[in-house]
Amino acid sequence: MNVTDLASYTHILVYSRSLVGQQNTPAALSFSEAALSYQASGLTFVDQDLDVGQIGGSLTWEDPQVPSQVLRYNLYLAQDQQGSGRSLMGTSQSSSAHTLSIAAETELAAYSHLVLYSESEVGEQSTSVALAVPDTSASVSSLQFLDQDADASELGGQVTWSPPGSVDQVTEYHLYVKEPSGGNVSTYVSVPVGTNFAAIPAGTSVLYSSALLYTQSSLAEQSTPVFLMLVDSDISPVNVALADKDLDAGEVGGSVTWDAPSDEAQVVQYAVYLARDSAGAGRSLVGYAANGNSSVNLAADTEASSVTFSHVLAYTITAVEEQTAPSAVAISDVFASVSGIAFLDNDL
Repeated sequence: MNVTDLASYTHILVYSRSLVGQQNTPAALSFSEAALSYQASGLTFVDQDLDVGQIGGSLTWEDPQVPSQVLRYNLYLAQDQQGSGRSLMGTSQSSSAHTLSIAAETELAAYSHLVLYSESEVGEQSTSVALAVPDTSASVSSLQFLDQDADASELGGQVTWSPPGSVDQVTEYHLYVKEPSGGNVSTYVSVPVGTNFAAIPAGTSVLYSSALLYTQSSLAEQSTPVFLMLVDSDISPVNVALADKDLDAGEVGGSVTWDAPSDEAQVVQYAVYLARDSAGAGRSLVGYAANGNSSVNLAADTEASSVTFSHVLAYTITAVEEQTAPSAVAISDVFASVSGIAFLDNDL
């Protein structure tokens, strides 16, 4: 049967005819009603691309009422449900197919609908079945970081966030800690949905000061992350001092004192050591002081020399580590012995 130009026609009419004449009132079928018999139904699409303005996932549908004439289905993105300005997304390999995939990061731009056309031997159907595009956006919010690494120029601690408004399509969160230039990655952490924190290891160089958090679906990782610049906290004790009250040469004793760092909230306790140098060689523990305290007692008669101990070191200890670079002060040994003792015996 030839395809007829039906631009000016809308219905198929069937008249009964007898020996006396033709029926006045025919049976009628509109072209639009006939087209419905060859259209798929029950279109569903779940957007698994988690970026706003992008889609990705699978469109599914059910067979038309008359599937026998359908060879394949053509899926388009279109600017309206009539298929204006449409762009082909995919073609099924057979009429028995009930799904077509759309690649992640497909840009919506001006498109608002998915339209599915049936195709027969004579061509593609002019009337489609349409579905408004559901665009899923699932980015975290309130991304925060509190540096608990006690050393200057080093980072460490937990990154926390609030989950997206809907996590239906989210399976994981991916945290990257990178150089601000977007180059090397120092840390990658993956945590399942339901976990709203991830740890940056203590000792991470402050050169890696950009935190990027992506959501992940079963289809793909989000392409546009939430960004946070990481700030290094100064948690070192300052003005460490030893007031030597032991008056013997080569021995010290008294109170080791210091001033709290500007961000003492991150300090769990302080540790005080004696050592052979300012870096902590051969160190020996003097004692601990809890947050809020700023002194430790050093027992009298403690040996102090270039051979034994020459420095007092104070470290902060946070929830994640003990400081590796201490605050140090050289020991100043105070000795006070009298000299020139004389005794004149006047008892004859």
